Amino acid sequence: MATETQDATDVFRRVVDALNDRDFDRFAELHTVDVVLHDHDDEFHGVDAAVEHEQALYEAFPDMEYTVEDVLTENDRIAGRWRVTGTHEREFEGIPPSDEAIDIPASGIFHVEDGTITEVWLTYDRLGMLQQLGVIELPGE
Repeated sequence: MATETQDATDVFRRVVDALNDRDFDRFAELHTVDVVLHDHDDEFHGVDAAVEHEQALYEAFPDMEYTVEDVLTENDRIAGRWRVTGTHEREFEGIPPSDEAIDIPASGIFHVEDGTITEVWLTYDRLGMLQQLGVIELPGE
C-alpha cells in the first residue's frame, strides 16, 4: 500500500508527464475543480484557468519541456525543482516571437488531497527568461 507521501510524489510526476505529453485532459484530472495556482504576480482560480495558463505557455513555446531535478514530499505537500526549456515561437505576455531558446530554473510547492492537487505556488527565473528572450539586458552586459 502506498503512503500519502508516495501518492503525492506520484501525482507530481504524473502532472509533469501530462504537460510534457501536451495531454491537458490528464493534467486537468490531476487537479481539483477549484484549484488555485499562484504564479508570480498572477493567480488562477479553477482547473479551467490552470489549463488555459499552461496551454498559453505551450502556444508561445511549442517545444517546451519540463525536466524534474528534485522532488521533496512530506505528507500532502510537494516541493519540486525543475528546468523549463523551449523556443519562443509565438507571442508571450505581449513579447513578440523571438525564436530564442530558454533554459530556466523553476520551483513550486503543491498541496495534494485525495490524489489531486488543490493549490500550487510557482516561481521561476523570470529575469533570466527575459534576458534569454532578448527583452532586457543587465548593466555591464
